Amino acid sequence: MDPVEAHRLIADARSAAQSRLESLRAQFDVIVAGSEWTTDDDRGKGSRSGVGRNPPAGGTV
Repeated sequence: MDPVEAHRLIADARSAAQSRLESLRAQFDVIVAGSEWTTDDDRGKGSRSGVGRNPPAGGTV
C-alpha cells in the first residue's frame, strides 16, 4: 500500500468514526432529555418520592 492510499484510508476511517460519534452524542442527548437524573443537590429532598415541585395529581404530599 502506498502512502497516499494509506492516508486516504485513515482519513475515511476518521470521518466514519466522527460521524458515528456525532450520532451517539445525539442519541445520548435524547436519552438524557427524557430521563430524570438525580444530582447530589436533589438528595434528601424527596425528588423521586413525589415531594417537591410535582406532587401526584389529585393527591397530597
